[in-house]
Amino acid sequence: MLDLAVEVRAPEGVVVVTLAGQVDAVTSPGLRDRLASLIAGGARHLVLDLTAISFIDSTGLQVLTAIQRVLAPLEGTITLVGVSPHLREVLRITALTRLFPIYRSVEMAVLAHMADRAGDD
Repeated sequence: MLDLAVEVRAPEGVVVVTLAGQVDAVTSPGLRDRLASLIAGGARHLVLDLTAISFIDSTGLQVLTAIQRVLAPLEGTITLVGVSPHLREVLRITALTRLFPIYRSVEMAVLAHMADRAGDD
């Protein structure tokens, strides 16, 4: 069993959460708590970098959807980066690609958020 490493940084007002390892029944509660803590601290736009994720199961997907439900009334978002072809297919089959925008890089996700924010002015 691998642990889950979580690194957080905040360029341009967007919180980037870089994950490494596995997101499963053992690590999902900690991930949920960490993301909820970021939201409680004022984060509204999360970019989750999944490049170094070796495995994610249904409990991990449940965490993502639960956190999105918390963010939605706050006009917040979750964006995914570094999604493997296998995970992309799972997200497509489960229709979660409609809920989570997917970008090729953190930089592209941050720029997209900044463009959306500029359009709101």
